[in-house]
Amino acid sequence: MFLRPRLQVNVAITPMLEFGRRVDLDSKTSLRAYAAFGVSYRPDSSYTVKSSFVNADSTIGTFNDHLKSPEVLGKIDLGLQLYRAGGFEAKAAYTADLSSHYTNQTATARFAYHF
Repeated sequence: MFLRPRLQVNVAITPMLEFGRRVDLDSKTSLRAYAAFGVSYRPDSSYTVKSSFVNADSTIGTFNDHLKSPEVLGKIDLGLQLYRAGGFEAKAAYTADLSSHYTNQTATARFAYHF
């Protein structure tokens, strides 16, 4: 039982102010910490998704999902990045989108080896 969503594009405007510090651990390695704060505005925060079941009989038809999210959200980004020139990069980040009755949190970790 899979849903087949239709594509819809929305726009978000998010001005942010970032504070950070970079510390050189040696001639090739640096550590960067940052915190960014801002507000995200989505002028069209309500939309309808028309869906159907994949490989379902066409007589079943489609159905609509009505989604509403806040128009204005506070946004917080926190992160730590370790970079070594000609070597590797490691990054950990946390993001929160906040409103009076809405919270969306994301944590990510990334490792890359540069060759």
